[in-house]
Amino acid sequence: MNKDNWRVTADRMRFDDIDLLRLSARERRKLVGHNVSMIFQEPQSCLDPSERVGRQLMQNIPAWTYKGRWWQRFGWRKRRAIELLHRVGIKDHKDAMRSFPYELTEGECQKVMIAIALANQPRLLIADEPTNSMEPTTQAQIFRLLTRLNQNSNTTILLISHDYQGKTTNA
Repeated sequence: MNKDNWRVTADRMRFDDIDLLRLSARERRKLVGHNVSMIFQEPQSCLDPSERVGRQLMQNIPAWTYKGRWWQRFGWRKRRAIELLHRVGIKDHKDAMRSFPYELTEGECQKVMIAIALANQPRLLIADEPTNSMEPTTQAQIFRLLTRLNQNSNTTILLISHDYQGKTTNA
């Protein structure tokens, strides 16, 4: 984005008592990259259709979360990917890891996106319409998952939605 085309209108933007507007772009990217993740709406369009889900998930597990030789990191990333899939409710991790996104249901793709978002152990998870155009049973399942993640980890969830009533009854 060209700096001439936009400007910051806020006088401060804080995260952990740090004013993000006073940081350099590099410092801000590092702070946000380690602490904030995002779940986008329409999960199937966010996943690469030409790559298997397991590879995409493993690529999003940051190297800084494990120290060791490259082959040890690969094994650790695979174990971590399996753990994340189980955590979001995908029990058949072998099938999910080998699948392409178009072979999964929309609900399974959203669970994969949530697993990817959790890969860097964020403190803030921004969920932008995470159940947009999903069936009510799948919506309820995703909201139960987000509620459980919020209660069992040190993760704050910012839910963006234009259907407040439906979200509060599902959460």
